Order: sequence, then structure tokens, then C-alpha cells
Amino acid sequence: MTEGRIAGLRASAVIAVPTAGIGVSFGVLAEPMIGGLDATDDRQTLLKGSLKNIRTIFSRPGMPLLFAMQWAPIGIFAGAEGLLVPFVTQQWNGSVSPGALMVALPIGMFVGQGTLGRLLTPHARQQLVCPLMCVMGAPLALFAIVDDLWILWVALFVSGIGFAYSLGLQLPFAEALGGPTRGQGFALLGAGLMTVQGIGPAFGGVSGELFGVGMTITACGSLIVIVAAVIYLTRAWPGRYRYRSEDAGR
Repeated sequence: MTEGRIAGLRASAVIAVPTAGIGVSFGVLAEPMIGGLDATDDRQTLLKGSLKNIRTIFSRPGMPLLFAMQWAPIGIFAGAEGLLVPFVTQQWNGSVSPGALMVALPIGMFVGQGTLGRLLTPHARQQLVCPLMCVMGAPLALFAIVDDLWILWVALFVSGIGFAYSLGLQLPFAEALGGPTRGQGFALLGAGLMTVQGIGPAFGGVSGELFGVGMTITACGSLIVIVAAVIYLTRAWPGRYRYRSEDAGR
């Protein structure tokens, strides 16, 4: 195992822990202020009020699924993304800059969300949630079997396009929250995203040490596809949200 690989894996864990802590702190303490509660100097009152409103949001039908669909794939992908630097270092022994490969991901995200968000109706975006989730994860399978830089670049580009799956969740999520708790719900969503993007690389780093970097990246992609397949086959999505988004898309 090369020194670069070890350093990259340790760096993922070092970054992940404080990031997760920031996310949890933001979700618990800052959320009530965004939601419009009367914030007092009493920290205990603030905490109790925050937890009460979090329980209220999660008690609404379908809300746990909507949060999970936005948190789980992002967190899993973060585990793979955190291994790209050690993967490039190990694969090409410093002859290739990690940025040359990693830049493909944001380019794909920009193209996917810009194009699909512009061209598709809300109904179409909703129907493509699970397929795009598969597009996000499936290309990562190449990292265990391919060592060509340009093929892997295209794979990450396509994965970036798959991030557009979240577009189909935005309208149902906003509608399910309702007006009074909408700001609070989006604050909780953002806090959760920060948290899972911190936890994901920590688990990815441990798995990379045990099973290899390329294999772990592939496993993360496969897990995203499995999540999408389970949601689709169990008809959990679009489920009860279909009629709202269909009306909006007409």
C-alpha cells in the first residue's frame, strides 16, 4: 500500500468527523431560528423546541422517505468520492493529477441539472428519480475493472448527470412540508446532507483499507443502484405523491 493511498484515506476520515459534527449542530440548534421560532437565551428551551419540531416534520406521511431519498444516495456517493484521490495516486503513481479525474463530476452535475431541469416537466422529473439514481451509481462499477483515465472520466461525468434525480423530489418535498415548517424542513435537509457527506468518506476510508480503493468505489455505486431498485420495486416512489406532481406538470 502506497503512502499516498494511506494519507488519502486518513484525510477522508479527518475531514469527515468535524463535518458530520457541524451538520448535526446546525440541524439541532440553528434550525428553529430559520423556522421562525422565538429563540431565547435558554439553550435547553431551544433544544427542546428544535427536537419537537423535528419530530413533527418526520411524523408527516411520507416525509421519512423523502429525507432518506435525498440523504442516502448522496452519503453513499460521498464515500466513493472521498477515495478518488487515493485511487488516482495508487493507479498512476503521481503521474496524473487527481483533479484531472475529479473535475468530470461537477461538469456532469452542471450539464445534468441544467439540461434536465430545463427540458423536463415536473411529472417527467418525478418519474425519472429512480432511473437517474441508477445513472448516478452504475458507472462507478468501472473503477474495479478499468484503468483507462478517459473511460473513468466519462464514467464520473455520467454519474454527475445522475445527481439530477433530486430535481424530481423538490416539488413533493416542498408540498409535503407545508408553509409553516417549510423553512425548517429545508434547514433540516441541508444539515442532514452535510452530515452524511461527512460520515460517508469515513466509512469509505475504512472499507478502502480493508477491501481496496477501486472495489470500495464500485461497491458504493452498486449500493446506490440497489437503493434505487428497492424503492422502485416496492412502489414506494412516486406512490402518494404522483397526483400532485402530475397536476403540476400539466
